[in-house]
Amino acid sequence: MKKIRKNIFETNSSSTHSLTMCMGDEFEKWKGRELYWNRYGESFITKDEAMDKYNKLKSEKDNFNEWRVDYGYLTYDEFQDYDILDFETFKQEIETKNGEKVIGFGYYGYDG
Repeated sequence: MKKIRKNIFETNSSSTHSLTMCMGDEFEKWKGRELYWNRYGESFITKDEAMDKYNKLKSEKDNFNEWRVDYGYLTYDEFQDYDILDFETFKQEIETKNGEKVIGFGYYGYDG
C-alpha cells in the first residue's frame, strides 16, 4: 500500500468500482426497457436519444443493438450479464422518510 495524501491510502490494485444512484421510478423504467444506462457516463438515456446518437454515427456500425452495447448503452438485463459487463453487479434499495424509493446500483471487480 502506498500513502498518497495525508490520511488517504490507495493501493496500486486494478480493482474497479462504480456506483450510480437514481429514483425508483427511473430504475423501473430501465428494467422495463424504456431507458438505457450509459455505462461510461453513468446516466440514463431514452431509446429515442440513443437512436439519434446512432443515426449520427451510423457509418461506424450498421446494427443498432451492436452499436448500443459497444458504446455502453445497456438494458437492465445486459447490465446484469457478466459476459457483457465483465464485472459483478449489485443493487440496494432504500426508502426515504417521505416514502420515495432510491436505488443504488453499480459494479465491481478486477480490471487488469
